[in-house]
Amino acid sequence: MQRKYALRRAAAHLQGRIEFDDLIEVPTFRDFLCLYLAEGSKRSRNTVAVCNSDPRIVILCAGWIRRFARNAIRYSIQFHADQDLNELCSFWAEKLAVSPAESGFNESPTAAGSVGEPGGRSTGC
Repeated sequence: MQRKYALRRAAAHLQGRIEFDDLIEVPTFRDFLCLYLAEGSKRSRNTVAVCNSDPRIVILCAGWIRRFARNAIRYSIQFHADQDLNELCSFWAEKLAVSPAESGFNESPTAAGSVGEPGGRSTGC
């Protein structure tokens, strides 16, 4: 099993080397790389995530993530207790050109007990 995934990683790295010279010529790709390096989550090599509240940055990153994604894309919203989750979901769904119902938004309260179910579980939009 380890060999199988090692071969997949090697193939993906080779594909990246082959495509890089063309991609780096696209200005927004370079921007995406810089944003990911600065603000992206690197907890898992199987997940690409960028957290930002600036719609321009989120839109740019979402575009590149969509281009490369093989799996369904999920979105999370971190918010404070005094913010309206439905309003936030509608705002981001419009910016990202996705349906709030189909977007896969997950809520992520910023403070324990601020919003959501007991135990910190997320309920989504």
